[in-house]
Amino acid sequence: LRRHMSWVKGCTIVGDKTYDGNTRIGQSLRERGLFLCSNKVSFNHPYYNTEEGKVDYKNNNDNGDDALRLSKDGTKVEVHLSIDLPNKFSGFLAMEKRRG
Repeated sequence: LRRHMSWVKGCTIVGDKTYDGNTRIGQSLRERGLFLCSNKVSFNHPYYNTEEGKVDYKNNNDNGDDALRLSKDGTKVEVHLSIDLPNKFSGFLAMEKRRG
């Protein structure tokens, strides 16, 4: 992933000591680790999209679980999970916002 982003996409992962292109920003952030985080993930639920699972979901979908919901077209039960970004991202994102 790191090499692909750098070589193929021309967009390095911030904090990558090997592929950051030796930029000023890259050098200043190297010691803080990779600025790579998956903070949101969505996928089709493996059980609730089976025939048996669809019945269970229909009978028990009022459990208040925001992570489970129907797809926009109403045909699949999806799982949606997210976490806050790690603290080290705050300063970097603020700096990027100022750069415009």
